[in-house]
Amino acid sequence: MGAPVRAAPALAACWAVLLCLLAPTAGTDLDVIEYVSEDGVMARALVGSLRTLVAAGAPDPPVARASTAKGSKKKVASWTPGNEVPLPEFPPPSIETIRAHFATPNGTVIVAQTAATATLPCVVRKPNLGAITWTRKTDYHLLTVGLTTYTVDQRFIVEHVRHQQAWNLQIRQATEGDAGLYECQITSHPPVSVFIVLKVIEARAEVVGAPDLHIKAGSSLRLVCMLRGSTETPAFLFWYRGTNMVNYDAHDGISVLTGEGAEEAAGAGAYSVLRLERAAQRHAGNYTCVPANARPASIQVHVINDEAPAAMQRGSGGKVLLSPLWVLLLSATLLATA
Repeated sequence: MGAPVRAAPALAACWAVLLCLLAPTAGTDLDVIEYVSEDGVMARALVGSLRTLVAAGAPDPPVARASTAKGSKKKVASWTPGNEVPLPEFPPPSIETIRAHFATPNGTVIVAQTAATATLPCVVRKPNLGAITWTRKTDYHLLTVGLTTYTVDQRFIVEHVRHQQAWNLQIRQATEGDAGLYECQITSHPPVSVFIVLKVIEARAEVVGAPDLHIKAGSSLRLVCMLRGSTETPAFLFWYRGTNMVNYDAHDGISVLTGEGAEEAAGAGAYSVLRLERAAQRHAGNYTCVPANARPASIQVHVINDEAPAAMQRGSGGKVLLSPLWVLLLSATLLATA
């Protein structure tokens, strides 16, 4: 791979980043470079992979190791798949050390929903000690260094709030495959990290009373849509009858309330309410609640004209309600057959 890299011990972590950026493409052997400062603290980098930044305190693939004297810089070994000689790790930093470097608690859990933007926090107390990097620990993929993205997946960006020293990782259009463990690291000597756990869930809509609702012609119709597993407010929510959007069909007697107005009209948990004062046959059909970032839900509305079927209505709890006329007819039938 070439001659050993020479660098001042104090710049070991910076060289670790530089070596990864200047390395050949993946698939070649990896050279292990060790740096040992005068106080015996060691940092190391694997040269040869743009996808992996391995420095002190981060898990390594198996490598061979040779002894290194204090203050020296030398090429130690090459790693190829199948080499099973492990390289010992540094002791993990103490809680006090982590708290001194990060305002973000280690092990923070972030819950995001699919198709939304997931924001992983990383607030640094000592930003001048080195570059800030984000790594996905599932596959040891280096995602960002500073404000630069080092992955072909452009959904990953760093949101930097300078006055707060926040280096938050944003994942746009999050998917369930993005869930896992992420590492925010200061490339100091030795490096210090915090780990963030991302959970991604699928939000879904739910229409009260689904799958079927029977109403009598001329009566009012009210459909309530609730959101389950939602972590953020959808940018929009549309109601459809069949393939036609009906949010703004005021000329047909339909009105839609969304957000706080829906809770006032239908109670806690309601996010959108579709209302119709006088239902007619033309209002029958399949109604679908479609939030911007959640799975839609549907309900089939049946509008009945004659008295007998109209007397049987399915409420939101799924119970069948009988009119007094039906009760009288059933009673007479039972007495006649007794």
